[in-house]
Amino acid sequence: MTDTQDKKAALRREISKKIAAIPAAKRAEMDQQVVELTLDLLSRYFMPGSTVMAYMPLKDEPDITEILAHCVEADVNLALPRVAASGELSIHLVRDFSDDIVKGLYGVSEPREMLPPVRRENIDLVIVPGRAFSARGDRMGRGKGYYDRLLPTLDATRAALAYDCQVVDFMPVESHDETVDIILTPSRMIDSEAQRRLAANQARREALT
Repeated sequence: MTDTQDKKAALRREISKKIAAIPAAKRAEMDQQVVELTLDLLSRYFMPGSTVMAYMPLKDEPDITEILAHCVEADVNLALPRVAASGELSIHLVRDFSDDIVKGLYGVSEPREMLPPVRRENIDLVIVPGRAFSARGDRMGRGKGYYDRLLPTLDATRAALAYDCQVVDFMPVESHDETVDIILTPSRMIDSEAQRRLAANQARREALT
């Protein structure tokens, strides 16, 4: 294991402890704040007929099931990933949020295998899970690399939904790590794409001086 991988593992443990320490009532309040910010984003930028890819949240992630149900009710095409035995993700259209979800290969809720596949070029927004993020949009997942392989195949806006404690000042990154464009937490929306542009411009100015 490299030094960067060691740092990532330590950060994953740190974030997990911080999330576990949040009281249940406070987490429920924070989840609702994330939901409201995300629904506002969807209402302003993604119309009926748009395709939003998301995921079924795990117990230590913000509960975004209300967002998923809203997409179906608002005629936004909801696409959810399914993990194949090969370790790759297939993407399926969910039309009935209550009936189309089953327990998958690793006990994680995911769409039924027979549901229609979604063409990746049709996805307008992908809501990306992660363990930690930086304000510049650096993302660290759980270490399996599913989304680092998936995201380069999508031409879609990338949004991450997270608790504030998951946004860190320093992020250990590797060359294969993918970034996100927007981060939504209970307290704010971070335009990380704009922050990356500002950082790049600053670096260019410093190189010229």
